[in-house]
Amino acid sequence: MNRGPIAKILLFFWCVNLLPSTAKAQLSGDGTNVGYIDSAPLRNQARFRYDAAYGNTIPDWGEFFYPKCGCLPNAPGPPLAETNVDYQEFRLHFEHVLAENLFSVFAELPFRVVNPTVNRNAGGISDINAGVKVSLYDDTQQNLTFQFRTYLPTGDGSRGLGNEHISLEPAVLYLRRLSERTTLETELRDFIPIGGTDNWPANVLRYGVGISHLMYDGDHAQISPVAEAVGWSMLNGRGLDVATGPRDTETTIVNLKLGARIGFGRATRSGTPGRSLYVGYGRSLTGTRWYDDVFRAEVRVLY
Repeated sequence: MNRGPIAKILLFFWCVNLLPSTAKAQLSGDGTNVGYIDSAPLRNQARFRYDAAYGNTIPDWGEFFYPKCGCLPNAPGPPLAETNVDYQEFRLHFEHVLAENLFSVFAELPFRVVNPTVNRNAGGISDINAGVKVSLYDDTQQNLTFQFRTYLPTGDGSRGLGNEHISLEPAVLYLRRLSERTTLETELRDFIPIGGTDNWPANVLRYGVGISHLMYDGDHAQISPVAEAVGWSMLNGRGLDVATGPRDTETTIVNLKLGARIGFGRATRSGTPGRSLYVGYGRSLTGTRWYDDVFRAEVRVLY
């Protein structure tokens, strides 16, 4: 598979330039610039995200990415034991605030393209998700939010496009403004599978911390470098390792994510413009992993 997302990232720059100008009154900022962690502030936003990930060597691990390998009895996953999957995902996300400073609703439509080494390439709709965010605390310095997300099995698991079971994910999200230019954000999420195949699905605890700093604040552009660390602890479940056979998945995965958010138009002092582009790279720091490398580009418009 071609490991050159640069052309796609340049396409994102072009798309941003096509976005209509946003009036200053609409450039309400909340200081959040992270690209991987779910953010605490409630916002009216539309977001388009592109991911390219490489090196998923146990893709049915915990039925988190796709279902138990179809090479095993009564399993809904792809038919052949897989040694590696590279994949791309395109995600369209909308969030709308229904009650200011109280709660918002969101929905996300993903499209996935998988490039396995053994099984056939495939592409199509992945698992749609939707949910609600409820503000627990909100002032000028910090936000504390409860989020609840539901994943629906709309992707075809036999082609590696979904995991073939409903999943619930409660989360607590927190943002702290350390200064006018620097923001700290954290998340704690619990991915809970409902159903799934035998003892394969895993309860996955996800946690992350990110910090961003408004490095450049011009009249027409802003640049905020972002550093994030994200971990996943798999509390149970199983996966098929082609070399050793089925194995338990109780393990922890940690990734480091580095990137920058580039704002267009005049931002508020919090550093969040009404329209922006995030570009970032993630690398696994542990032997067990969802992927070796991931590249992300995201266009976000606040309205």
